[in-house]
This record gives sequence, structure tokens and C-alpha cells, in this order.
Amino acid sequence: MTTAPELSRERHDAVMRSARAGDGYAAGEPLRAIAADLGCTVDELCNVLATQPTSHVELQRARSVRLRSLATDEVLYQNHVLLYRLNAAGIAWSDTPKVLKALQTSIDVEVAVELVNIPGVSSDRPARELPPRTLGDKLSLLYVAGKHHGIEPDCQLALGTMPIEELAALRSLMQPSFPPRRLAEFAAVAETTKLAIRARAVRTISYADYTKTAATIFSRLGNTGVAADGQWPVPGFVLVRRYGHGFWHDALRAAGLRLPGSESRFSDDDFFDALDGFTEECIGFEHPMSIAIYDRWVFSEASRRNDRPSAVEIVRRYGTWASALEVRPPSAVRRAIHPPQQSLGF
Repeated sequence: MTTAPELSRERHDAVMRSARAGDGYAAGEPLRAIAADLGCTVDELCNVLATQPTSHVELQRARSVRLRSLATDEVLYQNHVLLYRLNAAGIAWSDTPKVLKALQTSIDVEVAVELVNIPGVSSDRPARELPPRTLGDKLSLLYVAGKHHGIEPDCQLALGTMPIEELAALRSLMQPSFPPRRLAEFAAVAETTKLAIRARAVRTISYADYTKTAATIFSRLGNTGVAADGQWPVPGFVLVRRYGHGFWHDALRAAGLRLPGSESRFSDDDFFDALDGFTEECIGFEHPMSIAIYDRWVFSEASRRNDRPSAVEIVRRYGTWASALEVRPPSAVRRAIHPPQQSLGF
């Protein structure tokens, strides 16, 4: 891992003294805007922030980027006709949000500048209805969390307290020939895990731990007992998309769990997938592969409900942006060994 280049003491202190560096970062401000205010480069800003113990700040930033990107994307779509007219009249895309603001449109200008460049203004898109959360997905999350934390199933508790609709949902996922004792174990672990969550004995499970535990259970269970074309436990990337609507934090919260830190959102493969997806974006649309453009791409992905590691998380993991680009694997190899995370189709 390459060591990040050191800033001069004066430059480092200037960055860290500014409330903009910390507050703006947590608030989801684009790195481009923060760096411009501080008079430093985006690379310098990321290298400084990466040395700080800011797991909780990363989580705040991820939430802020998500909320701001989703809201701004909706405003851009509602005004897409005007935006195209402004651009056709010779106004640069990066300046069109400022014109909307001047016309009294309520818009987040800084985030809008990111989104009008990547992915661009959509003139036609399908309805963005979120998939309904299913009981089967919830039970999968509870069961895997319980198994990961070593929960001992209480069959009597499950029999007496598990809602009929949840038991029916669990049964519907399995073939009629599926062993009743195994089905009862699924139900008992899930229901006992609920009790452990209420008692705060179980509080969370990271995305990496869920994925690993679910894969181990599935390898033992196989797919022969699962009805239709489903897979149970539900694979992590499917659970994020369907039950978390694109975000692991939302999946946990819907089941009564919480996310302890930003690092719990991703597995090792997610960092590779992010760099791989960004590379394809840059190659396809001839964007420079700079860290500032990566930050812009993160906003774009958030507007499509795809959670990606921040630029600072990438630098913190690999040491420098250049080192991160060196370790990214070829796209074809990545697809062969790990399917890319599916989006909601937005």
C-alpha cells in the first residue's frame, strides 16, 4: 500500500482548522466544493481526512449524500425540459442549476452540479417505485443475524409468538417436502433473534458478515428445498436491493437493527466493484479517472440507490488514490468471480 503524500504543516493545519472540512463533509457537500472553499485540491483534502478516525462521520456523510442526491435528482427530472433548453441556448451543464436557482426553483445547487454531469439529465425514465419489503426477506435477515450471533432457537417461543403470516411466508419459500424440523428451526431462530434485538443482546450485523454467513448456510442447505426460483437465505446483494432499497443501513433498520459504523456497509468485494464500475463509467463517457470525478460518481450512484464507498474511504483503505487504481482488477475477471451488485433499475 502506497503511503499518502504528506502536506506541509501549514496546509494540513489550514484544512483541519476549517469547520468546512468536517461539517461540510458530514453534511454531504461535494469534495470539489469543500476543497475550493479551503483553497486545496481534492486529493489533498482526501489525504488529510483519511488520516482521521471518522467512521461516524462517514456514516453521516453517506446518509447526507443519499438524501441530497435522491431529492436533487427528482428536481432535475421535474425540470429536465427547461434544463435541456438552457443547455441548447449555450449555457454549460454545470451552470444550469444556478439558473434554476435564480428562477426561484428550490434546488441543491452543489449536488445538482454533480448530477447534471454524471449521470446527466434524464429526459425519460421509468417510474421509480420501490419494491415492497417482504416477510421472507425480513426473516432471512433475522435468521442469518441470529446464526451469526449464536442465538439458540426457542421453539416454544416461536410457536407461541410468531405471527401466522410470518410462518406462512417462511413455509411458502420451501418445497412441500422440506423437512418440518428444519423449517421449525428457521422460525425459532428468527423469532428468538427478535427477542434478542428487543433485549439489545443483538444489535447489528455487518454486510460482510451477513453475506458470508448466508453463503455458508446456503451451501449446506442447497437449493433443492426452496420453492420456485428463489434462494434462501436471501443473498446479500439481493437483500440490499429489495429489503434495504439500495442501502444496508435501511435493511437493518427495517428489521430493528442498526449500523454501528460506515465500514459495516461494505464487503471487500464492494470496494473492487466500486472501482470497477467507476472505471467503466470513465471509459464509456471519457471522464478523467480523478478522485474528484469518483466523488461525483458516488453522488450519481446514490441517486440510483446504489451505496458506494466514499472517496475518503477508498483512500483510507488503499493509502492513496493512485494505489486504489493500481489494485482494481479487470472488469471481465471481476464479473467472472463476483456478480456486480444489482441496482433497483433506476
